[in-house]
Amino acid sequence: MSRAFLNRLEKLKGTISSIGQDDLHLRVPVTQGGDEFDQLSKMINGMLSRIETLVREVQGVSANIALRGKTFLSSLLREPQRSFES
Repeated sequence: MSRAFLNRLEKLKGTISSIGQDDLHLRVPVTQGGDEFDQLSKMINGMLSRIETLVREVQGVSANIALRGKTFLSSLLREPQRSFES
């Protein structure tokens, strides 16, 4: 295997490793060559963009659920006080 091939493979592996450790904002480098590495990198980057979007959506839904749950629990905790006041 050529040195250039191995260098690109190492860069790809390094980036994917970093992404796997919660750096979803990173993307695989794409050169202007248009070779198989670039095609693969573009596909991986597209996948990462979609995953990042889905993670943000799940985080938003989770935050909303947590807020609603907290509001609901607060109202339940206030309810017994109302019955004692009556």
